[in-house]
Amino acid sequence: MSHFAHRAMLLAQNSAKQASYLAAHPPSPPAGPSDDADEFKWIGLAIVIGSAILSNLGVNVQKLSHVKEEKRSMFQRRPYYVRPLWIIGMAFVVLGSIGDFEALAFAPQALVASVGGGCTVLANMGFAHLWLGQRLTWYDVLGTFFILVGVVLSTLANTPDAQLTIVELELQFQHLEFLVYFSIMCLVLFGIFGEIRSIARRSRLTHEYLHRRLPYLYATASGIFGSFSVLLAKCTSMLLLLTFQGDNQFVYPITHDRDVGAPDRLVEPRHHVWGHAVGVSSVSVLLDWVECRGRRCVLPKV
Repeated sequence: MSHFAHRAMLLAQNSAKQASYLAAHPPSPPAGPSDDADEFKWIGLAIVIGSAILSNLGVNVQKLSHVKEEKRSMFQRRPYYVRPLWIIGMAFVVLGSIGDFEALAFAPQALVASVGGGCTVLANMGFAHLWLGQRLTWYDVLGTFFILVGVVLSTLANTPDAQLTIVELELQFQHLEFLVYFSIMCLVLFGIFGEIRSIARRSRLTHEYLHRRLPYLYATASGIFGSFSVLLAKCTSMLLLLTFQGDNQFVYPITHDRDVGAPDRLVEPRHHVWGHAVGVSSVSVLLDWVECRGRRCVLPKV
């Protein structure tokens, strides 16, 4: 009983500190776009375009590794983490992810997510068709066209993000809109993984039509996890920028919890997507992944 009372007292003290901080430092309304902000936006766009191409190159190298491994006999197949080709692809993916993180410091989160996703699809069309020899359909071309139109509109209509402190970010995460959105995404993920487990129990010979869904289910789950990573990376870039400006944001324990949340979803979702995408057009899988990643977690009222 004393433990719960102690926890309740700590929560009350934390809430009082947040209230006093906001009373002394009321959040200022976001300023209008300036010339510097516009210049930074284009720098961020250049970084995210290069990162998208580099990351997609790595993804297709990983896909090539999976395709080559499928040609081996069952007893000769190696784990993905000991294949040289897969490791090279992973290095490209990591470099591209670092570039995405750097781009978040210059450009708004919504812009980085949309432009990065559009460039990923466009680059993947070239790599998958010319390198992996996969056939492009009119559905692939039409889906890519609509994504690129959305990228252009997002670029033209986007405005700079507000700079929020760790206390303000924590309050944003407690908004009802975000909690409802996060709960819905968690329910969707539970449904996806339940469907995957159900399909995995069935024989591929008698339920081929069900097993064809696996790459798209994994791509959808990976896109949702990717949206969470983009959100956490944007929060981290905000805190780093404020810290470099002299307002240290790394004196709170929650800051470090948020920092380690961004990179921990890099390897596993991609492994699932491409491990089950052998024999399926990577363009179709990427279109599904980008469409789901586009439903990014955007902080309410930011």
